[in-house]
Amino acid sequence: TRNRTLFPYTTLFRSRKVADEVSSKKLQGKIIRRYKYIFEVTNNLQCTIALRLYDRIPVSKVDGVEVMLNRIDDVVLDEAAGKCTWDIKVNPLSVKEIAFEYAITYPAKEKFVIE
Repeated sequence: TRNRTLFPYTTLFRSRKVADEVSSKKLQGKIIRRYKYIFEVTNNLQCTIALRLYDRIPVSKVDGVEVMLNRIDDVVLDEAAGKCTWDIKVNPLSVKEIAFEYAITYPAKEKFVIE
C-alpha cells in the first residue's frame, strides 16, 4: 500500500518574531516597548490561493497600560478582544509577507511581565 495525500503540494506558513523587543525607551515617566512580527505564506502551487489568517494582539485591562498598533497590514481588527483577521491571496509560486507592530506603554514605576 502506498501513502497518498489528497493534496500533495504544500503551502508553507511561517511566523517569525523580528525581535523580542524592537525597542524600549523611557519617556515622561513611562516605558514604551515595541514589538514586530512578520508572517510569511509561501505558495508552491501553480494557481493563486486565498486563505484567512488569524492572530491576536495584547489587550490591556489595567489602568495606565496601553497597547497601540503602529503598523498592521490589511487587517480586520476586533480591538476589544485583540483579534486580527487577514484575508489574503497569494499568487502562484510566490511569497506574501504580512507585518505588524505594536507598542505597549506602562508607568516606569510599575513592573510588568509582558508575554
